[in-house]
Amino acid sequence: MFWSAAGTSLNFPAITDAVVHDPLTGSRTPLSGSQGVTLLLKPTLQILEWKP
Repeated sequence: MFWSAAGTSLNFPAITDAVVHDPLTGSRTPLSGSQGVTLLLKPTLQILEWKP
């Protein structure tokens, strides 16, 4: 689970396929990348889901 008042981003180089869930809006955003995924943080709760 993530949130950020500063609106920054986090990079996860070991995760190449994930989904970001926004429980407040019910939206799902797929993320993918051969060099890892980057999550753009919002000031609301986000949940990152991935399979190892």
